[in-house]
Amino acid sequence: MAARRTAPDDEATELLRTLLIVQLALAGSKQRQICAVARCSSHRVNATLKPLRKLLKSRREEKG
Repeated sequence: MAARRTAPDDEATELLRTLLIVQLALAGSKQRQICAVARCSSHRVNATLKPLRKLLKSRREEKG
């Protein structure tokens, strides 16, 4: 299956959506709230936040 090409505007929109998801998560918002505000699926939120959760967990372990 060939990769879908996106217009530059779509790429910028997706980048901003990803940043919004990360910022809302860091602010302590629940997953459902993030989905509603960012207007995306819970799968998108999980896929975006999975690396962030791993990073935060490893940093907590280093400090403690």
